Amino acid sequence: MDANMEPWAVHVMRYKNFDVKECDVARLRTVDDQTVFATAWKLRRLLITHDADFLDDRLFPFERCAGLLVLPSYGSVSMEFANVLAGACDLISKGAHLWFHTKIVARRDFTVKVRTWERSNGFVAEWDYRIAKGYRQAALHAP
Repeated sequence: MDANMEPWAVHVMRYKNFDVKECDVARLRTVDDQTVFATAWKLRRLLITHDADFLDDRLFPFERCAGLLVLPSYGSVSMEFANVLAGACDLISKGAHLWFHTKIVARRDFTVKVRTWERSNGFVAEWDYRIAKGYRQAALHAP
C-alpha cells in the first residue's frame, strides 16, 4: 500500500481479507514512486494508492506492473470511500495473479476501469465494471 493512502483504509482492506503490507512495514514511506512500483513488482504484490501518476504507462509500464489499484481521494473518513474500497476489494480479490500487468481505477460512481496488457497480442485491453449493488446502496444510506 502506497504512503499516500488513508491509514484507516488498511482496516477496511483487512476486513475484506486482504493481506495488506503498509509502506512503513515495507520501508517505502520516503522513497520515490519508481522505487515503490519496482518493489511491488519484485514482491509480486498489488500496489494500492490514491496517486494517479502510476497510471502513466511510459513511466510505469505494464510489463513491470504486479497490479495497480488507484482509488479516489476523499480527504477524510467517509462511508462512501469505505464502500468504494470494499467493493473494489471484492472485485479484485477474485483472481490474485490475474491482475498482473493490470491497472485498475476505482471511481466515485462505483465503477472500475480495468486496463490490462495482453502480452501475447501486444495490446492493452480495457473493460469497465460496476461495483456490486450492495456497496452502492450502503453508501447512499450512510449518515
